[in-house]
Amino acid sequence: MFVRRLFAAIIAIMIASALFALAACSQQSNSDSRWPDTDVVDVKDSSVVSTSEIMGPKLTIINLWALWCAPCREELPRLQNISVEFADDLQVVGINIGDDFDKTIAYISEAGLTFPMYWDETGDLLTALKVPSVPATLAIDEKGNIVWSHLGALSAAELNKKISSLADS
Repeated sequence: MFVRRLFAAIIAIMIASALFALAACSQQSNSDSRWPDTDVVDVKDSSVVSTSEIMGPKLTIINLWALWCAPCREELPRLQNISVEFADDLQVVGINIGDDFDKTIAYISEAGLTFPMYWDETGDLLTALKVPSVPATLAIDEKGNIVWSHLGALSAAELNKKISSLADS
């Protein structure tokens, strides 16, 4: 009897966790909020820069990620492809949240990621954005407005569809 109840409780917890994860991963929004101004480290030269400095004169796609996050690691090569395919229309930027700096640099090199990468040691950016977890992808317009955000990993098809629509607008 105890084993049945324990098994039922475990199944209920697993179902609730899966539903919560699906809800979190599918959150999308269009937002009028501003991109926050916090400090991050440029991984190419270890310089400290303000997040407002990493915005360019065109649409910027920001991906917040971590090494421990398997969906993040699956999504990064997709973003690499986007950074090349849509280079004329937008820039892609990655921001690692809280991992060891040297391990982050080693992974970026190993994965062949060439788009600009930054490191947020303390996760201040997640706090400022009120983003509960990674991966998170945001689109920032030339004026610093967050025009789209997505919590959770995006498939290649979802990412291409959204980026195409953003690049066309």
